[in-house]
Amino acid sequence: MTGTRVTTEGTSLTVVGPYTAEQLEKLGALGQLRFRPVLAQETAGARTPTPGPSASHAQGRATTGALRADPAASPWASASGGADGTSASLLAKYTALDCSAGHTYSEAEQDANPDSPAVACATEHSAGQPPSKYLLGPAILTGSELTSAKAVNDTTNGAGWMVQLYFTAAGAKKFADATGRLAQNQMPQNEFAIVVDGGVVSAPYVNQALTDGTAQISGGFTEKEARDLAAKLNSGALPTPLRFASATHVTKR
Repeated sequence: MTGTRVTTEGTSLTVVGPYTAEQLEKLGALGQLRFRPVLAQETAGARTPTPGPSASHAQGRATTGALRADPAASPWASASGGADGTSASLLAKYTALDCSAGHTYSEAEQDANPDSPAVACATEHSAGQPPSKYLLGPAILTGSELTSAKAVNDTTNGAGWMVQLYFTAAGAKKFADATGRLAQNQMPQNEFAIVVDGGVVSAPYVNQALTDGTAQISGGFTEKEARDLAAKLNSGALPTPLRFASATHVTKR
């Protein structure tokens, strides 16, 4: 991002920029990143991000009850009627999944094969409401196919803070194919979940194929939210973990 300088010396890497120590620690932690299509979702007030060619984040969907979808209607559905590998036992696990505060279910997605469906909880939620829960299809992309994520402030178009995603050539092709299929569906099956370390950190929806190798998630982020999300995504794209050593705050004169 603008104002950031990265230098290396031996096995050490120094990042200079407008970051807090907490954000730098998140950036250095090696995460497990997967992009999965949403087959079904239940939410009680979560915002729904929107990515696009110049995509958009929270479009302010707030439901008063549960939002459900038939996994068999997914573009990943198999001839047997369920989504690829979506067994009765997995559907039962999704039904029984409790994402209430104090419960941790990250292991459910982390332990799942990327090529198989999984269940997961959102990592964020509205005050007084439990996090959304998701039934997710096989992974569209993994962290190795995301080059980087950057928090940017679009002052030109007035879009505000957003997260810009950059994919490898192979990742861009997979993402274009996947978003083309997702865009044909109704909510929530036009969404893909961005899953870091087993938790859904964002679930944007698409209304068209994203074909230029990049995507933007925007529409309601604060600066801190955009920077935190970018750091989480970058942690999942790192080829090796970085050990956080120290941070020094410098005041401009």
